[in-house]
Amino acid sequence: MSGRLPSATSPHLKPLSDNVRGALPTPIEAQDFPVEDDLADFAECSTRRKARTIAIAVLYEMDVVRHPVHQCLAWDLYREAARPETMEFARSLVEGVRQHLVQLDERIHRLAPAWPVSQLSPVDRNLLRTAIYEVTVTTTTPPKAAINEAVELAKLYGGESSPRFINGVLGSVMEQAGH
Repeated sequence: MSGRLPSATSPHLKPLSDNVRGALPTPIEAQDFPVEDDLADFAECSTRRKARTIAIAVLYEMDVVRHPVHQCLAWDLYREAARPETMEFARSLVEGVRQHLVQLDERIHRLAPAWPVSQLSPVDRNLLRTAIYEVTVTTTTPPKAAINEAVELAKLYGGESSPRFINGVLGSVMEQAGH
């Protein structure tokens, strides 16, 4: 998924009236957001990557907007683009992170004390929570696969330094776990 922003020339946006347009800050150049391309990319993802993408999106929404989990997981976009087993894995990740949230955040705090968990970007925070949950709590995913997936998702959805930061913190998790 590209995460590109809509441009002012997007056919899906309505033009603003002159009195509203004058009150807005100067426009910032942005790229088009082709939803069809994003859905095609999403459909080509592996089942596990798709589930992790859904889990991160749900955790992000719960974290930032505070929507209830059932509302986030009910997105028609995801249900239509994902198989039941994908949704089940995503749901298990979300529920696992929610159940272990305090322990996961404490671990992140210990491993990255210079970065308070509350000040991390919501994407990085939830990528770390999910990957640490997979590496330390579940036994269904090989730890290196969970870390690799987290770094790849950080490249797609995080900031410029996110992949390096995620990899560093998760490397410390692996050292502590003796892997």
